[in-house]
Amino acid sequence: MKEKKSLHVEMGQRIRNRREELKWSRETLSEKTDVSARFLACVENGQSGLSLESLGRMSCAVGESVTNAESLLNLSA
Repeated sequence: MKEKKSLHVEMGQRIRNRREELKWSRETLSEKTDVSARFLACVENGQSGLSLESLGRMSCAVGESVTNAESLLNLSA
C-alpha cells in the first residue's frame, strides 16, 4: 500500500514548487512573507509547519492557495 504524505510534507512541496515556478529564492519569499529563510527551508523540507497566519501570507505572496481539501483528506490516521 502506498504511504500517504503528511500535511507538512505536502504543503512544503507545494510551497517549494510554486516558489521555483516563480524563480524566487528562499530569501525573496521570506522577505515577502516575513518568515525567515532558514524556517522556510524547514517548511519546504516538511520538518516544520506554518501557522494559519503565515500560511495566509505565503498563499498571498505566491498568488495561489497552497492547500486544498484533498491534501487534508489524504492524511493517514
